[in-house]
Amino acid sequence: MKNIYILILSIYSTMIFGQNDTIKKDSIVLKEVILISETKIKIKQDKGKYIASVINTDFQNTQNSWEGLKLIPMLRVNDNENMKVNNKNAVVEINGSRIQLGGYELESLLKSLDPKTIKRIEIISNPNASYGSDVESVINIILSQNSNNYRLGSNITNGLRKKYFNTSNVNLNYNLEKIRLYTSYSFNYNQKVNQSEIMNQIGNNPILKLNYNEDTNKINHQYYLNVNYEINKKNNLDFTTVGSFEDFFREGLGNNLGFERALETNSTNKKFQFAEIFKHTFNDSTFLKIGAYQVFNNTESRNLATTNATSLENQKIISKIPLLVGFGDFNKSTSIGNISIGTRFNYTNINKDNFSIDSNVEVNNPYNYDEKIISSYINNTLFISDKKSISIGLRFETSIIDYKFYNTTNVVLLEDNLNYSNLLYNINYMYSSNKEWYHSIAFRKQIQRPNYNYLNPFLNINKDITYFSGDTKIIPSKLYSLNYEVLKKNWSIYVQSGIIKDFISTFTDLIDDEIVETYKNFDTVLLTGFGLEYNPTLIKKTWFTRFNFDLTYFKIDDRNYPNIGQSSPNTNFELTNIFKLKNFQLNLKYRLTPTYKDGLFRHFETQRLDFTLSKKINKNFSLFVYAYDIFKTNINWEETTLTNYFYSSKSYNDQRAFGLSLRWNITGRTYIKNEIEKIEDKSIDRL
Repeated sequence: MKNIYILILSIYSTMIFGQNDTIKKDSIVLKEVILISETKIKIKQDKGKYIASVINTDFQNTQNSWEGLKLIPMLRVNDNENMKVNNKNAVVEINGSRIQLGGYELESLLKSLDPKTIKRIEIISNPNASYGSDVESVINIILSQNSNNYRLGSNITNGLRKKYFNTSNVNLNYNLEKIRLYTSYSFNYNQKVNQSEIMNQIGNNPILKLNYNEDTNKINHQYYLNVNYEINKKNNLDFTTVGSFEDFFREGLGNNLGFERALETNSTNKKFQFAEIFKHTFNDSTFLKIGAYQVFNNTESRNLATTNATSLENQKIISKIPLLVGFGDFNKSTSIGNISIGTRFNYTNINKDNFSIDSNVEVNNPYNYDEKIISSYINNTLFISDKKSISIGLRFETSIIDYKFYNTTNVVLLEDNLNYSNLLYNINYMYSSNKEWYHSIAFRKQIQRPNYNYLNPFLNINKDITYFSGDTKIIPSKLYSLNYEVLKKNWSIYVQSGIIKDFISTFTDLIDDEIVETYKNFDTVLLTGFGLEYNPTLIKKTWFTRFNFDLTYFKIDDRNYPNIGQSSPNTNFELTNIFKLKNFQLNLKYRLTPTYKDGLFRHFETQRLDFTLSKKINKNFSLFVYAYDIFKTNINWEETTLTNYFYSSKSYNDQRAFGLSLRWNITGRTYIKNEIEKIEDKSIDRL
């Protein structure tokens, strides 16, 4: 019987690999077997995180990874907004390396990722002490890294708003026995025509009403490269670099019968990110990681404003910001749990030249900001049973800050030295029941640092009739939060509550009879939130739906602003439907946010309806037809609720779009000797 089995195995190997190939005992590879009953994305809990496997699901049949992420349970992904996990802002990582991009740049990068190169999405809704203090949640995108596999793909999207726009990218995933590579390049040409109705009133002056129209043109080039080299069984080296190059031009005009204000902004931005990580494995349960991380962000902007064709304001801002990080992590797994210890050093330096130009003479108000952060942590996760675990962590951080702001004759106007330390902690208890209920209870203290770019008191021409300025006295926020989450099959529910001391926000204020958007601290904010998600299958393999409801309520209390208004709950509804018929797939998404007040502004109702119709031509080629904001209802309308002045902006930022996307890819795989992996690294490089 044994000889017959060997003969059958030999014939089978000859059919697949050719006459000269022989399967050896040490070269057998165990592959994951996936049984697919339907293509709806499912999520499960696993040792402090949630896992969404996306292979052979609807995720891989979307235009790009950005659109695919909109289908992942627990995630809130909307264009031109921060990504969120259970309504908490999320940082994004690829293969465990954090991507230091935000907003449009991050969206562009994720649109350049081919969904078919992604293996799974890891979601960490309550990060432990090994993560940076300002990290609220984490989305980690794991790329497929099967040995000797390659995938070449491209995506071209053409569309029309008021004007034509284009997004094109190409990506390559190539994995050899010891080297794994993923790289992508994208080009974005984006034109928008924004229309607004502006109103403001200062004191007893009459209401000023303006029609404001704005044309913007943005050209962006972006690349991403990750190389992983397995030196030997115990040592691994990982290198990542991201680059973004952008040219931006904006021309705006606000006017009425007796007033006119023209604006013009021309800027360039270059951003580079590098990460180098070395991992040494001592044995199956112990490893050490050391690494470094660098971000270089250089921006030059020219702002012009003309009021009633006589008053000219001319500015030039040059900004250079390096961010440097060094880190070390030690991780040991035991039969009862996992312990991790680590340290970080962060260095941030901002040099900004703020030029006011009059008759071609440049007068500078330079600003210098220097911050050093030293942090260390210890985190212990105990596995009480197969279904219960508790994570307890402590993190200690010390910040040393120096800044100076100079006047036009290079005399220091503002300077300060700020030194502060914080002891942070987290407790997270996760358990599941026999009926596949997944529960998580977490209590955290964390700090949220300000955006360094905003800590500059220079009065910057912003848009329409407003300016922007920062507050150099701003300090990190302290957040104390309690979170509960529960998942079961198609249901997901969360409840949150907390208090924020020294809350950081932009705030539209009146300074010298001018409306200035100021970045500052508020004394205290009380917050609470609730949300649920339901993902039923209405018709098996044909009709899937997803319903989301989020409610957030927070109250601002500040002794310096007694005229802050009352808040009201902020609710959000989303409904997504997926219809399938042979090689066609239709995605419909509707979103509604009713009117609410946050104490500073009243935000009026917004709605949006999108659809995407896709057809799979063959296994390598797909076509997509899409329409976003079909009824042109995604209107951004807000007005102040304070008593000493009034400002209102009702704008439509050219969201409605119609277009066509083409996606093509080719995959190859050949036989190669491989070994069964003995240790699985569950850690993430927290930067």
